Amino acid sequence: MLPATLKENIKVIDLPGAYYVEVTNNFGCVDTTTTSVVTQYPTPVKPIISFVDPLAQIPAIYKYYQWYRNGVIIPGALNFKRTITTNGKYHVEVTDENGCTTLSDTLIVNKPTSISNLVNKSDLKIYPNPTNNIVHIEAPAAIAVRVSNIFGQVVLEEKNVKTIDLTNAADGTYFLQIMDEYDQLISVEKITKASN
Repeated sequence: MLPATLKENIKVIDLPGAYYVEVTNNFGCVDTTTTSVVTQYPTPVKPIISFVDPLAQIPAIYKYYQWYRNGVIIPGALNFKRTITTNGKYHVEVTDENGCTTLSDTLIVNKPTSISNLVNKSDLKIYPNPTNNIVHIEAPAAIAVRVSNIFGQVVLEEKNVKTIDLTNAADGTYFLQIMDEYDQLISVEKITKASN
């Protein structure tokens, strides 16, 4: 336990920078501590889980991974991908090289009663691929689409869509998460944008 005088001199540092402490004793002598540098790192990019039954995965760009089911750690689930055979609510915690962590959104797996089972991957038509700008999506029911780049960053998100406009997106590879009106994942499709 710290003496009362030391407790009063504790400072919580919440901004980056170089810090030192100047102290004065009862005789008026002054001294300073060595300088300590505090670095503040940004929060890692939130991972997006893609799920093509039975495989769930996120981009393999983080240092550590930990999967959870219904809020409880899954022992040994320390990879960027996970085979899911049991219904539940899944999310993954990731840690970057600086030791900073963030959580993915929750993936709900409910295979027997999922509305998504009414739409099979074979029912979807996505074209053209590659595309210059516009992507057409045909499905037998209302769908929502989330478009992310290869780093897992969401660049576009729309509901009840039949076309997606990638005019403002850079050329490259994108992942289309196709979801039903209840936000349950139906399929993940890879598409390439090439202006020329």
